[in-house]
Amino acid sequence: MPWTLVVKRKFNAAHFLTDYHGSPEPLHGHTWEV
Repeated sequence: MPWTLVVKRKFNAAHFLTDYHGSPEPLHGHTWEV
């Protein structure tokens, strides 16, 4: 009988762009699930 192992993790990451349409973009974050 074959087995399948699934591992899921969530993590948060934050970033900002320094030259977004001529001005800095505010710091903001994203949640990722892999």
